[in-house]
Amino acid sequence: MASQDQTLKPVQYGYTIRDDIGGEITIRASANAWWNDVTKVIQLVAAFKKGYSQRSAALRIGISKDQLHYFLRQHPEFYDKIEDFREVLKMKLIDAIYEAIDRGDASTIRWAAERTIPEYRPKKKVPSAMVPTISMREDAKDFQS
Repeated sequence: MASQDQTLKPVQYGYTIRDDIGGEITIRASANAWWNDVTKVIQLVAAFKKGYSQRSAALRIGISKDQLHYFLRQHPEFYDKIEDFREVLKMKLIDAIYEAIDRGDASTIRWAAERTIPEYRPKKKVPSAMVPTISMREDAKDFQS
C-alpha cells in the first residue's frame, strides 16, 4: 500500500497576473524559484511584449536562459502567451506603418515600398574587393614594350 508521501499533490498556484494581451497568467507556487518575485514576472511579460527573444528577455530581467527554460517547463501555457505577444507586436507595427503612410510620411512610404515592391528595393552594391583596381602605371608599362 502506498504511503501518504507517494500520493500526487495538487498543483499549488502562487498568484495570477492579469494582462491585456495574455489574459490571466497563473504562476505556480515554488519554495525558492525566481518567479516568486512578481515584479520579475511582470518584467518578463513586458520584455516579450516588446519583442525580445527568450535569451534577451532572460538577460533583461537578470536570470539565466536555463532558469527561463525551467520556468517555461513549469508553465507550458506561457509559450502560447509569448506567441500572442509576438503577434500583437507585429499587428501594432503594421498599423503604425499604415498610419504613417496615411499621414504622408515620406520616409515610411519609402521604407515600406523598399520592402514590399521589388522595383523599389535598393540596388545591391558590389563589394570593393570584387572591383579590379586600375593602375595607370601598370597599364602604361604594357604599352611601352
